[in-house]
Amino acid sequence: ADPSHMSTMGPGVALGIGLANVVAAWLLFDPVRRCIAEQGNRPAAMGRVARLARLSTAWTFALSAAVMTTPFVVEYLQCPTCAPGDPRLVLAYQALLMCIHAVLMALFMYFLVDDYVSSLKLELYRVCGWEFAPGLGGVVTKLLVAYLATAAVPFVLVFFDVFFADRLEALQMLNLRQAFLLDMIGAVAMTGVAVVFIRRGLLRPLEQLATAMQRVDAGDLAGRAPVVSDDELGLLTDRFNRMVGQLREKEFLRETFGRYVPRHIAGAILANRGALEPQQRLATILFTDIQDFTRIAAGLAPQQLVSVLNEYFSRLVEIVERHGGVVTQIQGDALLVTYNVPLEDPAHAANAVRAALEIESAINHRRFGDSVEFITRVGLNTGSVVAGPVGATGS
Repeated sequence: ADPSHMSTMGPGVALGIGLANVVAAWLLFDPVRRCIAEQGNRPAAMGRVARLARLSTAWTFALSAAVMTTPFVVEYLQCPTCAPGDPRLVLAYQALLMCIHAVLMALFMYFLVDDYVSSLKLELYRVCGWEFAPGLGGVVTKLLVAYLATAAVPFVLVFFDVFFADRLEALQMLNLRQAFLLDMIGAVAMTGVAVVFIRRGLLRPLEQLATAMQRVDAGDLAGRAPVVSDDELGLLTDRFNRMVGQLREKEFLRETFGRYVPRHIAGAILANRGALEPQQRLATILFTDIQDFTRIAAGLAPQQLVSVLNEYFSRLVEIVERHGGVVTQIQGDALLVTYNVPLEDPAHAANAVRAALEIESAINHRRFGDSVEFITRVGLNTGSVVAGPVGATGS
């Protein structure tokens, strides 16, 4: 191609490439933009983000190859003075060489956009709450791309230099040493790019996962680690999030269950997967009721009675549990407490007596709801019992 002709075309070509890239970027990001602005099709937008690196790589190769090879291809096909032989060989060689350089540019774009997508996913997670599932990518795929950029393509360029060594000055206007040195500089530069971006691609999700693990270790089960990589690390992060979700459900079950069943009993039930086998042992039973409860209840409104009883039983249960008792039943004004079953307590009788004495001193003649006074009657009995769950079996 004529250098003066190419220099006059340069600004127009650069402008055309810039406009083409602007249009391509607008088309690539349009689903994401519309989804954020209008709350549109989120799956389509998330799919576009996940494929952004591959789409950008394909576009970069297509545009670069078209722009860089078109002058040589046109001249090869239309040059009236080009007979078959060296002139056309030069043009074909230059077109093929431009295609190889277009591959290098596309591989560079892959690393650049893949790194950008990780940041974009993290920002969309923080701002919009988008949670990306791990995709079909892999660390092996990234290493393969790195191999192409740092070894395979430079090897092809070196092969061309050696194969066409006797005609290299006519083909590239470079001698063998200059061409080889140029290829090595390109290989080193692409190796540096690959190392930097692969390192960032591996460390970023690991840092996010480590931060989430530290929160879980500190007892915080509310957070999630964002999935920012389309590879095995993303899959590992997704599995971690599922594990934390299961832990959160178990903790919710434990807390909810503990509102209605003593915590140590709830823990034993959950530890045994819901099974508490009947057992026979020497135990002490403590039972209470409220003296003249029928008359007191008749003089209170239902809401007031419930409020007073909740305050009364809260204080009562606090006392018996502090002395090792297990509340097994609350019915009306009555409370049934067991000692030494289902949890072992060698001093069950003494602990039951201590609980009874504290109930009499702390509960009797105390006013609940600022107006209601209860007198609690306490009974104790020690003997051999068979204790366990009683009722219909569930599926």
